[in-house]
Amino acid sequence: MIALCRTGAEGPGLRVQIGTTRDPVGKVAWRGGKVSGWIAHAPDGRPLIAEVTQPHAPRELMLVASAPVAGLSANAPPSIESIPNNHLAYAVQWFLFAGVAGVIYVIALRRRGKAGAGGDGSKV
Repeated sequence: MIALCRTGAEGPGLRVQIGTTRDPVGKVAWRGGKVSGWIAHAPDGRPLIAEVTQPHAPRELMLVASAPVAGLSANAPPSIESIPNNHLAYAVQWFLFAGVAGVIYVIALRRRGKAGAGGDGSKV
């Protein structure tokens, strides 16, 4: 649930994620108040191709509340454990790719050498 809050007369407001729910049409009676939490990017309606074609387009920020509003579940806090630790797998994968490319290169050089050493006198 994301609420559009006013920050005062000076600006357009701020989006605040006040909690989560499994009910897609759920409503929460929240009259506002002091909220604390962390800053994240707000969801937007841009298509995925826009992320590729316009990677530096500004994205709106929102405050993710650390404590949920009554009737909602708490938002998951950011955690380093949520980042997959697959760095070793990537390293092994790319070294294997390089090894296969090296083997293909050696095979190509040997075939070129055999074709150039043919007895017909032609150069390749």
